Amino acid sequence: TVSATSRIVDDHRHMIEFFLQERKADLEFILHSYSFEYLSQHENLLKVFERLQLKSNTFVDLGVFDQDGVHVSYQGPYKLTGRIYKDEDWFSAVMKKGYYTSDIFLGFRRVPHFVIAMAKQEGPSTWVIRATIDTYMFSDMVKRVRIGKTGEAYLLNREGIFQTERRSGGNILDPDPDFSRYIKEDNEISTFVARDYQNFEYFFATTWLKDKEWLLVVRQETGDAFSDLRHASYLILLISVI
Repeated sequence: TVSATSRIVDDHRHMIEFFLQERKADLEFILHSYSFEYLSQHENLLKVFERLQLKSNTFVDLGVFDQDGVHVSYQGPYKLTGRIYKDEDWFSAVMKKGYYTSDIFLGFRRVPHFVIAMAKQEGPSTWVIRATIDTYMFSDMVKRVRIGKTGEAYLLNREGIFQTERRSGGNILDPDPDFSRYIKEDNEISTFVARDYQNFEYFFATTWLKDKEWLLVVRQETGDAFSDLRHASYLILLISVI
């Protein structure tokens, strides 16, 4: 049971990391294929955005920013053109590191979302391209793992805030009351049994994503997780009695 769950967690982690790497590669292609001047034109950005959505429908919008954080061009469902982002955490991070994937946050639009942003030096200036990922499609992908009747998977950030929904209760941006019970600092897969704040016992398997400080948690009620062991024990007892 422990080995099977560890394999599931490892496979699920690779799937999530591959998804994020693909979205990063999509933005890299745009960044190195077009100039700031070209993408600053709304009609040009629309063409690029439409092609981007054909590649993956998880992209909600696409925006271009100058080095002062001004949203010079935007394609998406919100009215964000002209807004200034120079004091936002994600903008400071991408200008410093060149690439940044944010945690889930509300931002100007006041709905949970996360962004992938990349910066490019072009002449004396640096400009930024940013895409928003559909949070609920991403959450559905993470939740897709099925283990027994009660198994579930979800992501938490370093502060123990849900980055995806948990089927048994736990909305995006809510704090996980059990975070301190199973936080581990290494990148290896950890498996253990612990009780939640309601005193229900669960079998946990956890691991950190390699390129993003999110903790992948897979948990299952111990009665469900070790049902095969319990059945085997009953069989052994029956055979011993006979």
